[in-house]
Amino acid sequence: MLSDAIRQQAADILMTAARERKQAVQLSKTWPDIAIEDSYAISTEVTRRRIAAGAKLIGHKVGLTSKAMQRSSQIDEPDYGHLLDDMMIADGAKIPHANYCRPRVEIELAFVLGKSLKGPGIGLPDVLRATEYVVPAIEIVDARLQDPRKIFDTVANGRVMTLDDIVQITTRDESAYAEMLTHLPLLEHGKAARVMIVGGGDLSIADEALKHKGVKEVVLVDIDGRVVELCREHFADMNEKAFKDKRLKIEIADAFEYLGRPESKGRFDLIVADRPDPVGPGKALFGETFYDRVKRALKAGGFATFQTGVPFYQPWEITEALEELADFFPRSGLYLTVVPTYIGGFMALSWAGKGAKLGTPAGIKRAAGGGYNPYETIAPKTGAAAADKRPANRDLRKLSAWIKQMRELEERKKRGEE
Repeated sequence: MLSDAIRQQAADILMTAARERKQAVQLSKTWPDIAIEDSYAISTEVTRRRIAAGAKLIGHKVGLTSKAMQRSSQIDEPDYGHLLDDMMIADGAKIPHANYCRPRVEIELAFVLGKSLKGPGIGLPDVLRATEYVVPAIEIVDARLQDPRKIFDTVANGRVMTLDDIVQITTRDESAYAEMLTHLPLLEHGKAARVMIVGGGDLSIADEALKHKGVKEVVLVDIDGRVVELCREHFADMNEKAFKDKRLKIEIADAFEYLGRPESKGRFDLIVADRPDPVGPGKALFGETFYDRVKRALKAGGFATFQTGVPFYQPWEITEALEELADFFPRSGLYLTVVPTYIGGFMALSWAGKGAKLGTPAGIKRAAGGGYNPYETIAPKTGAAAADKRPANRDLRKLSAWIKQMRELEERKKRGEE
């Protein structure tokens, strides 16, 4: 927890943001060890200062009453705050946008009390007896701290989500990333039943994995529940089917910790690491300990695929990843995809196999035929483009063409032509 001096400093930051109408850096970035007790202490101090300046306490705010929203925020109870008289706005009043840092509007219910409620020991009957009436209310939420997540629409790239101003996904080219991480290992494996996704809160990878009828379970483990909720709301064309699929299980948790759980040992046929770059908290998803846990969680014959950076700008990331993978897996390697909205274009994807090898002639043959038809297994008979609102580049004919080219290349090698 934070010291009293740091809590006072944090309150200063919030008061300055409100006064200057300018967002401040998230307190958790300045003080990573901040706890919920610190948050309440800082909020109480801000309220104390405002009351000392003349404001009057008139009520209380209860938020995050939804269990789903609590899980997405990684808490297990509602949060609480104070309502002051200068927060009240009369019906019909004009509200200058300049009075706020970054306002947004939410619809709420206001319980107007006929008498005070004082705890502890307050229950539902007490609230009902004290409530004079309930009315709909419009709440203006002013974000005085910067949100690292941004979602916006563009002409060239469709809907875009960024994290700390770094592009995470666009509706224009997400398929080039998600399909390559998912379909190649699943098609070559041929009998994968259980898939784990590290990160992937936008559900683009989950959506691809669930197109395989043989997959019985997809476990998505993302530490940021807020990303999952935002993507459910703003990227429904991409992930609505996945959210409705009963085979999908979403865990709001630390993927590194999840991989180390006893129940994860030898559980998965495929693990896809849709991880960020190896900075800050993302460092935990790189390095020897992480790869050891991935190996432990894979079944015999299973594959793991990893986002491994942009070769043009991050060659060291690729080199280090390949060296570390070789220390833990008998088979590992690298392949590329093209994601135009990522700076550098080409994206490196590394893979590791627990005994199996990706890209062998036998694996390619198994993917291209051998009773495992991607059109029947993944795309509806009416065609992927007809059943999907996303761009036609999702059509698996491109993947089939790639498999055919790889087979022809292997045949030419056998004949000594290349």
